[in-house]
Amino acid sequence: MRMVWILVSGFAVFIIFSAALLWGGIWLEKKLMLVRRGDAKPYFPFAEYKEEELRAIMPFAFHDAIDKIPTRTPPEETLRVFIEAMKKGDIDTAVKQFVEKDRAGWKKFLLEVQRKKMVDLMIKDLGTAQPGLKGGSISTFNYVGTNNKEKVGSQVDFEKDTSGDWKIKNL
Repeated sequence: MRMVWILVSGFAVFIIFSAALLWGGIWLEKKLMLVRRGDAKPYFPFAEYKEEELRAIMPFAFHDAIDKIPTRTPPEETLRVFIEAMKKGDIDTAVKQFVEKDRAGWKKFLLEVQRKKMVDLMIKDLGTAQPGLKGGSISTFNYVGTNNKEKVGSQVDFEKDTSGDWKIKNL
């Protein structure tokens, strides 16, 4: 009788241990899938990100609502206004063509371009810009730029804002 009790107990412990191992493996696989997708932190216990954290990490994932806003100012118009403002030396108007949160940095950059008398070169390079990729609330224009008297391929990145205006994200 004692031997039966030991066998039953051993079998029960084995079943419980196996079930715990199986559950742990399934839990770990689900968590690692979330990490691979970018929805969870890459360290144990692989906690899922809060919405604010995801917005900071992957802002492009929240562009769906902006995609549905009708365009008021297309990227071509934004680029044209930027080039015209630079031709006139109107840095304030030129800076307004950039994404709002990046304007201070771009103003410094444009003032430096102006100080180094490289505005004509910038205008010439940007004048060759041709539409590239466009999708939802992100668009690009490709152009051949000049860097240290060498021709290099580059692009202007645009982002649509909540008003439907396309703004320059990067030159």
